[in-house]
Amino acid sequence: MTKEIGLKQLQNKKTTNYLRFIVASFLLIFLIISVGLNELLLAIKNIHPLPLIGVAICVLCLIMIGAINIWILLNTLSAVPFINLLKVYSYSWAMSLITPGQVGDATIILLMKKHQIPFSSTGSAYLIDKVITLCLFLIISGYGCSYLLPNHKIEYLALLQTTSILAIVATAIYFLIPAKLRLLDRLRKFIRDIRRNLAILRNNSPIVLANLFFTIFKWIVVSWSFRLAFLSFGLNIKWPDIAVIPIMSTLVGYIPISIGGIGTVELSATYLFGLREVPAHTVVTAYLLMRLINYITALVIITLMTPFKAR
Repeated sequence: MTKEIGLKQLQNKKTTNYLRFIVASFLLIFLIISVGLNELLLAIKNIHPLPLIGVAICVLCLIMIGAINIWILLNTLSAVPFINLLKVYSYSWAMSLITPGQVGDATIILLMKKHQIPFSSTGSAYLIDKVITLCLFLIISGYGCSYLLPNHKIEYLALLQTTSILAIVATAIYFLIPAKLRLLDRLRKFIRDIRRNLAILRNNSPIVLANLFFTIFKWIVVSWSFRLAFLSFGLNIKWPDIAVIPIMSTLVGYIPISIGGIGTVELSATYLFGLREVPAHTVVTAYLLMRLINYITALVIITLMTPFKAR
């Protein structure tokens, strides 16, 4: 019976991933048709290669900063050499780009276990890093809404409140469930370990502040990567637009209706940059170019990491 339930869940997950892939494909086709294939090809033909080198460097810097962010938190809970964490984080980052679902997020926790780091320690560091990043992105997006979408500020705040309420309700429901099943018992133990680790991190506030500092630095690097991507098409988009709009479109990409936010990110970015009179074909081409560079980097990392993965 348990095996049948597991197979059914696996099938449902595959079906969901297929549907998300279809949605992503549909949105990309819609964007290309709306913008015009000739316009996109013309933009690609006139591309300036030099800024692309800067984009590639930014992508590598973002991987390094992401690893540092996790390491400074994790090393407080369980000592781990930075080079080990960097290898695991790089591989996890690459897997998150080319695989559906949360495979990439799970990879870093599973691989760190091979380095004798408990699930709860990696999970705590990863959770804190994600929360800090999300909070910063929400603040940036709130500022973006204030000057890009002044008529929708109320709706945006309502969305934040609704999300917070749902999170609180979900947590309350969990603690009301009787702990009769082994799975729930193990889950509760894992959460207790997480809470203990979070208390340790809370008592080491300079470590958390260091993570916040590097997260802000990561935001700046993200902004520069997009600025260089647009410069490769001869368009210089200045602050605050280039610092805010990519973050807002990234948050839209978190909505799980397409694989990796493909299509949803580009569609929202096209609309938001359009408010600043940036041509749609340039936005779509720049974002597709960014994805291409990220995917090439991910494939290179996975190829180079094959011996590490096997080990």
